[in-house]
Amino acid sequence: QRMEQLRNQPFVPGPTNGTDTPEPGITRSWSITPTGPTVPPNRLATIQVIVRVNRGAAALGAQNITLTTMRAE
Repeated sequence: QRMEQLRNQPFVPGPTNGTDTPEPGITRSWSITPTGPTVPPNRLATIQVIVRVNRGAAALGAQNITLTTMRAE
């Protein structure tokens, strides 16, 4: 869900980072970083979303999922 929101928002130059907790035990962090020496109106950005699920039990531990994509201006 967060990946789609970030891909569809207006193109913002420069790094954008954030975190949230959509549900108990789940933490998301994301970043948008400029990619390469691109300039307007052809800028590229890399979007990365990391989802961490803390399963509570020590034996199960946490699980991380990393999604990465690029978008053009």
